[in-house]
Amino acid sequence: MLTFRTTEDHLLIGGNTFYIKDAIRVLGGRWRKELSSWSLPIFLDNEQLREVMQGDAEAACKAEKKKRREEAKAARAYWASPEGQAQAVEEERARVRNALEQKKATGAYWWVCCEECRVIDWHKKHTSCRACAEWDGYCWNSFRVNGAIFTGD
Repeated sequence: MLTFRTTEDHLLIGGNTFYIKDAIRVLGGRWRKELSSWSLPIFLDNEQLREVMQGDAEAACKAEKKKRREEAKAARAYWASPEGQAQAVEEERARVRNALEQKKATGAYWWVCCEECRVIDWHKKHTSCRACAEWDGYCWNSFRVNGAIFTGD
């Protein structure tokens, strides 16, 4: 939505002007930082110009939102596909390998035990590792929280 104000010698255009800034520049408009508005000479001001700018801004904004929705939908479809899931698994393995390298070099990520770890929450230091799980006679202890082993059952 655009806002229009007039001064003695300028038409000030504010609001969501991102999509029409190039058109305003072509008309001779200048950005006025102190007013957070575009400034056009007053002789260009008329109702038709305002309607066209408002319509162009709304149409461009709707098109951008539609494009973002379609991109998000395509991304969700990709990550739900077998290829996307395989890529996510590989990215997580690379992240674990990097954590293990840092663990070896600096001692960081002490709660990641091996390359087979599946990190459930990086912030809470929570992993699930069936490769390093321990059998206590009743169940497999396969979850590590802050390095301590907890039962996975």
